[in-house]
Amino acid sequence: MAPLIVLLVVAVAVLGAGLAGPRVPRVIVVGLAGVGLLASLAAGVLPADLVQAGLSFKVDGLSAVLLTVLFLLGLTGVVRPVLLGLLALVLMAADGVGLVLALALAFVAMGRQPASSFASPVSRRVLALAVCLAAAFLLLGGWNPAFAGMHAAPAGLAGVLVALAVLLAAALTVVSLPAVGGLIAAYLVARLLLDLSGPVTPGWWGAAVLLLGAAMAVPAARRAAQAGELAAAVMSAGVAVQGTGLLALGAALLARGADLLPLAAMAVAACLLLLLGWGVWGGLLGLSAALVEARTGSRLAGMGGLLRRGPALGLAMLAGLLSLGMVPLFPGFAALWLVLQALFGAGRAGGLGVLAVLAGAVSVLGLVAGLLALAAVRLGGLVLLGAPRSLPAAEAMEPARGVRAGLAALVVLTVLLGVAPGLGLHLVQPAAILLAGGPMQGTGWYAIGAPDMPGYAAPVLLVLVAGAVALAAWLSRGGTTMVSPWQDGFVQDGVGCDNAVAFRVRLARPGVEAGTAALFVLGLLLAGLLGWAAR
Repeated sequence: MAPLIVLLVVAVAVLGAGLAGPRVPRVIVVGLAGVGLLASLAAGVLPADLVQAGLSFKVDGLSAVLLTVLFLLGLTGVVRPVLLGLLALVLMAADGVGLVLALALAFVAMGRQPASSFASPVSRRVLALAVCLAAAFLLLGGWNPAFAGMHAAPAGLAGVLVALAVLLAAALTVVSLPAVGGLIAAYLVARLLLDLSGPVTPGWWGAAVLLLGAAMAVPAARRAAQAGELAAAVMSAGVAVQGTGLLALGAALLARGADLLPLAAMAVAACLLLLLGWGVWGGLLGLSAALVEARTGSRLAGMGGLLRRGPALGLAMLAGLLSLGMVPLFPGFAALWLVLQALFGAGRAGGLGVLAVLAGAVSVLGLVAGLLALAAVRLGGLVLLGAPRSLPAAEAMEPARGVRAGLAALVVLTVLLGVAPGLGLHLVQPAAILLAGGPMQGTGWYAIGAPDMPGYAAPVLLVLVAGAVALAAWLSRGGTTMVSPWQDGFVQDGVGCDNAVAFRVRLARPGVEAGTAALFVLGLLLAGLLGWAAR
């Protein structure tokens, strides 16, 4: 059976190399390679020389979630196939040697791609990364590189050196891998500081991770709101989302240092839910941006009118932008809610100093969320609305039927994770058990939140939004009346005044007030009933 699977993987690779071109989407090639890789791992197939060298690979709850995110980004073209394979090895490594080797090769591969910009030679960063991670692994496990023997937190100066080494390696990863550096940095922090450092860790590690997340998220969110090119804005937004995930991991370290394990589990679940959702809607947004740029160019100044020229592509991009803007009923909002609750709850982990750090983290989270919402509104207005501002934008057409089907599948997944966030939480529970010692409590399919904290129930919000839309449609069923424009608070002629008076009379006709009040009360009762059932 094993030789057959190896032959299948080789055939997939050859088939992908021979067929990859304009007529075969990247989705097919990377998807087949991913299926072959997972099948070979499930069968325990590894090259003989790697086994003899002592390298080992394993998929656990943490690596499974991040591998899912990575392959989702690979399917949509955000991560290139070579880099995708190397980063998959990083996530599956079960010893320090394999992790350092795979991540160093990923640095080299990224340095040879034109998308990255390096202020220093790649060799210096690879050397610094290897030194940092080797020091961390030596302090955690001695001369045994296997992860199975590393489950005790070093004390004193050794603990300080471990944290500094891991944070420096994470910072190098963020700088060297622009699109997915935050994902790998979150993995390094979670693996080395939460998983391999034992159940008792210093609380100040969390403050350091919070600082790293803030330093990563705020500049990236600002670039996303100011970028002049669509791809640059989308990539910067993804970096900001990954930095927000590091904020949640910082709260988890603070909570575990104070032995608040349920809160630590919620913070870990918040981070992984955010990253999992970003793999879905971030991949959707990245794929939509690539398709738009292929038709209109990369400059936002030359785009516009996509919803009219290509409604399917425009609606797919709109779903991604609504998630990026953290709009309720989309997966970005549910994850943001959990991250915020984790930061609020971590205040129980210490005194005034911890509260000051968490107050700064909450401020950073609000700033990042506001900048991402601004970026989403700006991109939606420049790309989707208005008239085309260039000839290619005016001639843009819908993508092929197969691509539209892939976009529709991603839109369905995005909406599903937004309406039923508990689905994503159930997927990340094994990782929460691994990193925090237990699952997140108080989760259902549609409502999320810890038992002693405010929860979020998507169906309640869905009913309220649907009721508001239905009420607005019922009130405006008389049609639209054209009126003259206002100038300095006055209408130009009597026609506009008459129409304004008629509009007021139409709203004040008998029965409207009673019907509005009845609908409002009914909506509140139904929302309360659904909230009670969800809890």
